Amino acid sequence: MTTQTSTSGQESEAVLVGSLASFALPDVLTLAASSGALGRLAVTAAGVDGHLWMEDGDLTGFLAGDAATLTEAVFDLALVTDGWFSFFPGAEAPAPTARRAVADVLAEVEPQVAEWHELIRRVSLDGLVHLSPDAPGPEVQIRADQWHLLTTISTTGSRVRDVLDAMGSEYVVALRLVCELLDCGLIETVDITPTHDHMPGAASMAATAAATASAFPGASWVPPRTESVNGQPITNGQPVPPSEVEVLPPPSTTDPWVPPPLGHDPVSSQNGWSG
Repeated sequence: MTTQTSTSGQESEAVLVGSLASFALPDVLTLAASSGALGRLAVTAAGVDGHLWMEDGDLTGFLAGDAATLTEAVFDLALVTDGWFSFFPGAEAPAPTARRAVADVLAEVEPQVAEWHELIRRVSLDGLVHLSPDAPGPEVQIRADQWHLLTTISTTGSRVRDVLDAMGSEYVVALRLVCELLDCGLIETVDITPTHDHMPGAASMAATAAATASAFPGASWVPPRTESVNGQPITNGQPVPPSEVEVLPPPSTTDPWVPPPLGHDPVSSQNGWSG
């Protein structure tokens, strides 16, 4: 959920760099805190550029997208698993916040991170959520926070991640509400397969085969047999598709409709004619 954020200047070269796929952010923070490091911990990934400032085992500042508190910033950055971390020593927070011990922040954040991963196994962030067409019972009771979430859903449905953004920066709380409303039958979700995940499968191949069989009846069950009638090749009593007969040679460069290569004269002069 973290968005791009920039910082001014680079205080020094990084003394610690690693992959978040190998070392989770809580482990990196714990290591830095145990050494009493003073500096800036940067977390970078696609669309993510977050920063946490540390001093003597405490967190002293943050810049992480739209996070409003230190806990929210650490939570957002702890969800990044496919990025990188870098520690730059000697830096002080440009906008210091109330100091908090790394251990105290992690004690609050890590259960939220675990709950988040459990919730997204139930609800796809790219799925659509919409109001259920039928009430779950003769009477429906809705809490104020549930009502707030329901008002963020459009009449045609909304992506789950858009609903979370509309609810604010407490993403784990909002996603928990989505699951509650699903459980009580007030909303429904529809998983959407990302376009880039689509691969031609049996259905599309069957459609192609059906179209071919319609154009050339009997081709799917009669052994192919080609003969010539009036100079035209025929297979099983039907015209043979050109691709099965021959590969047409490329057009001659003297044909007036042939486009010229880049950087050459116009077609009219190249082919010896003028329009």
